[in-house]
Amino acid sequence: MKNIVLVIIFLIILLDIAKADTMYCGNNLISDGDSKAKVILRCGEPFYKTTAEAQSSIQSQTLGQIQQQNKNIYDYGSNTSSRSSDVSIEKWYYNLGAGQFIHILTFKGDICIKIETGDKP
Repeated sequence: MKNIVLVIIFLIILLDIAKADTMYCGNNLISDGDSKAKVILRCGEPFYKTTAEAQSSIQSQTLGQIQQQNKNIYDYGSNTSSRSSDVSIEKWYYNLGAGQFIHILTFKGDICIKIETGDKP
């Protein structure tokens, strides 16, 4: 009996975690990875938006060519380059009706990366 209670508690916690990064707009499900266009089509425009700029940095390394001639090894070196770009971080706030919690969607570029539940209005 004790094991069954533990399994039920575990499943409730697991289901609560699984639905944390999703929200419903009517019958339409929104989740992480959705685009801005998909969210607008399913939920409409948010009642409030904020925008911030974030800088992301990408570093890559290209290894040089190695040739072997007459048991001598020639290494043509390697090249390391880095580039950075500004990516917009937006937060969209949705009020889905009376008695509902505010939902906050965070977008990095065009993709939803996080869905949070805020306070009731």
